[in-house]
Amino acid sequence: MLLLNICHAWSDIAIATPALWTAIHIIFPCASGVKDVLPIWLERSRNRPLSVLLEGKFDQDVVSVIWRHGQQLRHLEICEAEKGGEDTDQNAANGLMELWGATTSPGPLPWVVTLTIRDSMHRASEFSRISPFHIFELLRLAPNLVECLSCETDTVFAVGADQKLVLPNLRRLMFGEQGRCPSSDHNILDGLSLPGLEALRTTVNSAVLRELVLGHESDFLPLAECLRLAPDLKQFELWETYGSLAEELFGALTESASLLPQLSILIINLTDDEDPEISDSFWNAALAALVARRRLTVPIVTDSEMPTPDIIAAFRELVTDGMQVHISNSVGARIILD
Repeated sequence: MLLLNICHAWSDIAIATPALWTAIHIIFPCASGVKDVLPIWLERSRNRPLSVLLEGKFDQDVVSVIWRHGQQLRHLEICEAEKGGEDTDQNAANGLMELWGATTSPGPLPWVVTLTIRDSMHRASEFSRISPFHIFELLRLAPNLVECLSCETDTVFAVGADQKLVLPNLRRLMFGEQGRCPSSDHNILDGLSLPGLEALRTTVNSAVLRELVLGHESDFLPLAECLRLAPDLKQFELWETYGSLAEELFGALTESASLLPQLSILIINLTDDEDPEISDSFWNAALAALVARRRLTVPIVTDSEMPTPDIIAAFRELVTDGMQVHISNSVGARIILD
């Protein structure tokens, strides 16, 4: 805006430079003329991706202008006004509801890759009681979301199984602010399928991961201890090089019935260009784990040689007893299939 006031030449250059108009921070309450100026501002961005921060007690007329450009939004941050008083929780809920309404309901947000929801103090405070329903709705509208940061949510909202929302690109889902104890409402997680999730910040007792794929190249990770943080895991897939982590996991599953009690599918992928030989101890550990956990379905894919005939025979006995075990190499040779 300062560039527009220097001279006609500078004004022409500023107006002709879309990148100058792709980010805007609107603090409510704002001047009444903002709803008239905002469309001009956003039109000057042409079709460039937009970064928008909305802060305060939202004005529906202004917010409706933002939603009309929802197809351009790339980074969206929603910051509620600081509340106080006895009716704090109700006011906080009403604050975010102002984003919805007859004229303000958001439409599809196909370009949004980051979504941040916080309070005015840039943290998750006791005054941030945002309904999971509204967060879930924003997630539904942003199918290509990569990162979502949110203050705590404690309003119960049950998401039905038929409403399961798949966000294939979501990599980071963080409840609560850095440096504070994580907090979340597990009802939201119950309604999400996050196949690409890499980082989750939440309370341990609401870590409801059902499926996890882990790639690892060293043995420094205390794998069993980490997996105890996801007690509801039903499918776990491990990619590694030498089999040491998988062997450690097999041993833990054999020794502790409380580790991953819901686990039904365990997929092991052993890959390496140097084609290392997998030791008999690995296969014996796998056998012991399968004996201890007879509900498991275990596909094992390896780049190395297949197990010895006596180990194969032991696996076949388990299959005869009703287990599902698959052992193959990466080029498609399958030893056991049932």
